[in-house]
Amino acid sequence: MIYKRYTTLKKASTSIRNLIFIIIAFACISAAPGKENSFWKPIEPQADSLVRLIGNEKSTYTDSIIARLYSIADSLDNNDLLARTIFFDVYINGPSDFTDMLSKTNHAIAVADSTRYPYDYHRLLALKSNILINMGNYIEAFKLLSLTTPYFTAVGDSAQTAVANGNTGLVYLLIEEYDEAFIYLQRAQQLFKQNNNLHSYLLSCQQIAYIYEKTGQEEKARKLLRSIIDKYHDAPADVQEMRYYCIASYFKLLDDSNEQEKWLRELYDTALKTGNWQCRVNAIKNKAAWLFAQNQLDSALIYADSAYQYAQTNLLTFGQEGDIYKLLSQIHGSRSEWEDAYRFRVMAEEYQDSIRILDMRTDIQKEKIRQEIAQNNMRLHELEIEKRQSVIIGTIVAIALLLLLILSGIIIYLLRKRAQERKLLYESKEKELTGKVEAKSRELSSDKLLSVSQIKTLEALSDYIRQMQEEKQIDRQVAGVILGKIQESFKKEDEWENFKKHFDEVHPSFFKKLKELHPSLTENERKLCAYYKMGISNKQVALMMSVQPKSVIISRYRMHKKMGLSKDVSLNDYLETL
Repeated sequence: MIYKRYTTLKKASTSIRNLIFIIIAFACISAAPGKENSFWKPIEPQADSLVRLIGNEKSTYTDSIIARLYSIADSLDNNDLLARTIFFDVYINGPSDFTDMLSKTNHAIAVADSTRYPYDYHRLLALKSNILINMGNYIEAFKLLSLTTPYFTAVGDSAQTAVANGNTGLVYLLIEEYDEAFIYLQRAQQLFKQNNNLHSYLLSCQQIAYIYEKTGQEEKARKLLRSIIDKYHDAPADVQEMRYYCIASYFKLLDDSNEQEKWLRELYDTALKTGNWQCRVNAIKNKAAWLFAQNQLDSALIYADSAYQYAQTNLLTFGQEGDIYKLLSQIHGSRSEWEDAYRFRVMAEEYQDSIRILDMRTDIQKEKIRQEIAQNNMRLHELEIEKRQSVIIGTIVAIALLLLLILSGIIIYLLRKRAQERKLLYESKEKELTGKVEAKSRELSSDKLLSVSQIKTLEALSDYIRQMQEEKQIDRQVAGVILGKIQESFKKEDEWENFKKHFDEVHPSFFKKLKELHPSLTENERKLCAYYKMGISNKQVALMMSVQPKSVIISRYRMHKKMGLSKDVSLNDYLETL
């Protein structure tokens, strides 16, 4: 068989996980403002009566009410009312353009009086953190959540406390800090249940089940997922969508073929109930993968083709396209339909190439988020220590002179203790961060190698600037500055020697093993092997070697044959073993 068999363990776990991340971030924006009127301090009687009319969803009258609130705020020149009106405007009418939402919210925060109306101020901060999460700015969102969570807990707003804990757990989940994520999501789960917020409660349950799965507690994950699946069998469509993802997660944990077949039917039936076409595509894809695993190739091809048709007519996200192409390639390969197998394999590889660098950057971004969160927690811990010590010092000052000697000893003791705590904390975090940075350094070395191909782009840009300069479309002085900056950004060194230098640092014994095993390979073919070892795509290799992509593919095929590899062994997989 030309390709490895598609296993049932795949089942688009990445796409489901990312879908749920976005769903939670969106759901956490939707806590009912109409149920929280007791927390809003009165500003102006006429405006307060209008605020009480605003519900938790956009209605026919919402826009007119908000317009009236703007008018009142403007006529009274009341910034406090303006800040509250902007909050409800963004809160009810979003999400739309997140950049515009963020701009409006920042303006409201700037004019809000955090002393007279602290609840308004913290609701605006919470709204901003939700927007930042949807925009992918998890670091700044986490900093705001560190401020809003204790406030909502202190004032007894359990609905907003639940949302804040859910969002904090989401950030920890995104950076794969499962222990911390579990703590916050469990708090959110309990509060959502207390507030009868069914949809958010089910989302938090599904996230907790995901944590159980990732931490090796699969039995707990199955039990929790099954409880949701059984209890909400006849629930409305919006709950059925959440139930669908629970079934998909539950199916992924099954080993028995008969059980898998049963839950595949349930998965597809539930996808139809949701009315969500992405759920439907995912169910069809899972069915095709399962049939392929059972060697039912004709049926698997029918389902896979159906999923492929959806891929051509809809904007698929979260990795489903690549899974479908790979599955079709494997099915056609098993049917000895080599031309179709090759075509879909190329499509799958091109899709994978397009997201590989993004994945590398995402890993680096996660590490940065972890470091920022660690530093933020460290600062909060220091502030808490300083706050406690300020109270102690204030108390000491008020004590009679008779106890001055004893109090001085206490101060010295506390200051030494604080210094020791800070020293231990810094040493622990520095050791942890150093280990993680060293672990990433090899990946960064590989990423650096990919920059060789950027030289040609910079050279082309330089030629274009010079052409514009000759045609007087750009100021000569400005062009000189730009060309100087471009010239500084790279050196005219031999690309292969530069690549080989860094490559040897990461894989010091690769060329030696390659020469021993395949002495007949030419220098050019060894270059190709090194490029593929680093996971560089055919297009990138063609760019670096200044040839057409088709020539690279032909050379790859000849090299595969020259090395004596069988048809079912991928060249990239083989090179990974060296």
